[in-house]
Amino acid sequence: MELRNQNRSQTSVGYLIVEATAAEGALPIEGAVVSVTAPPPSESISISVETDRSGRTERLSLPTRAGYYSMTPDEKYPYSTYTVHVYATGYYPFVATNVPIFAGVTSLQSAPLIALAAYDSENVYPNGNTSFNEDVSASDPS
Repeated sequence: MELRNQNRSQTSVGYLIVEATAAEGALPIEGAVVSVTAPPPSESISISVETDRSGRTERLSLPTRAGYYSMTPDEKYPYSTYTVHVYATGYYPFVATNVPIFAGVTSLQSAPLIALAAYDSENVYPNGNTSFNEDVSASDPS
């Protein structure tokens, strides 16, 4: 059995789709830039794509460890990991590290983006300082 494993390819292909959304997943973000990289020391893989109108990337093919590694009881990591960065104008950047990619499996990585409060601050209300009148009796119409 060990001899057959040595003849097998040590790499395979897994897949990743990244979904960029705002408003707790209710609003897809079109045009977000998604960067997928392999962690050190094998940083030779770097993919950059944009999300479509549904907020998703195309299905990305990524090299990963062969599926037979998952059948070995002493193998701790039968997958490869990647780092995902998502950038969109008006939102804080999103980073996911150690995203597992398994052979032959399509993984979906959600990227919930948070809007920048300072973005387009001319249209953020209330504009300027807000003051409150704590003397309720002075403004009581009765």
